[in-house]
Amino acid sequence: MPRKLKRRLLQFAEDVRSGRYLDLYVTTAVSMFFAAWLLIGADLDDDIRWSILLAAIGIIMLRSIASTRPQLQARVLLDRSAYEERPIGRVFESAREVSIFAPIGSNLLTVERCESLKNGPLSRRGGVVRVILLAPLKSDDKRAMQLDGLLERSIQSAHTALAETYDRLRRMSEWDMEGKLLVKMISFNPGFSLVAIDPTASEGFINVEFHGYRSDSLSSRMHVRLDSNDQKWFRYWLRQFEAMWSDASDG
Repeated sequence: MPRKLKRRLLQFAEDVRSGRYLDLYVTTAVSMFFAAWLLIGADLDDDIRWSILLAAIGIIMLRSIASTRPQLQARVLLDRSAYEERPIGRVFESAREVSIFAPIGSNLLTVERCESLKNGPLSRRGGVVRVILLAPLKSDDKRAMQLDGLLERSIQSAHTALAETYDRLRRMSEWDMEGKLLVKMISFNPGFSLVAIDPTASEGFINVEFHGYRSDSLSSRMHVRLDSNDQKWFRYWLRQFEAMWSDASDG
């Protein structure tokens, strides 16, 4: 089988499995079927012919409209200014399930956002917040030195900030709440942070932030926003969190 044809067939199989472009494939298949039928001398009713033609035109117009939307990079590749347009605290309040991996967590799990978690998933029966952090650090720990070196001008040392995050989570665990707060820790830093909001729901999404090297500020860090439309990578990063959760120890 020619390599190009094989690649096309594999792409078709992946699209069908992921539910992409089904309208286009179905309309194309029906049009080709009736076109072949006409070639062998079949006589089709005018209503059927017009229905096929209009359906094909409709699909072409929909695809044209989709092509004029903002490029994928504008929707997916973001920095922390995106949190001003859609504040993460407000997102927490509307969520039922939140999964977080952050080496330190001090910038994400602020007092205000912990309040949002309390008013959101932790206030709901069946709600759950899972948090993975680095294991506690000492000032001379190489992991702490690495994290301190990520910014040109850091405000707080990594080991101090992490200790404060653990203390905040310990206090949260003492709250009277309907939902569950689960905390685990890992011993290494993979170089990214991750926040998943209702990942099993249709409107769920995952933000993956990359730490970079000697960044000017935390706000300059790029993150990737993925939802269920980004099938492959959405599942990939969700599996990454689940693998970390499985390997992490209780905090």
